[in-house]
Amino acid sequence: MLSKFLFCILLFFFLTISSVKAKIGFDCKSISKCQSLAGYVSPNATTLSEIATLFKVTDINYFLGANSLPIGTSLTKSVAAMETIRIPFACSCKNGSGIADDTTMYKVKEGEGLDHIARNIFSM
Repeated sequence: MLSKFLFCILLFFFLTISSVKAKIGFDCKSISKCQSLAGYVSPNATTLSEIATLFKVTDINYFLGANSLPIGTSLTKSVAAMETIRIPFACSCKNGSGIADDTTMYKVKEGEGLDHIARNIFSM
């Protein structure tokens, strides 16, 4: 009797772990879509609005939620220098890995060089 009970518990445990493990991964064996996050470290003090504009964020509620901010938080909220902000982006499965659906475009301003853009705009 005890062995049947123990067997049932082990079976339940195994099935639970298997189902959780299957839900965690992103299966790139088929054409699929996903939402992902990238961390952005702001090199200078800025606002949520400036970061959202820089990365062409369209879903503001998802942007706020990704950063654990309540819906309705003002986009004029300050972001300190060196603070990490999560940037949501859509991705899809191509060639066995998740790839961003869009690329970030930056319009170069007069007098800016690549070093300035990499270090001061995108913090690379």
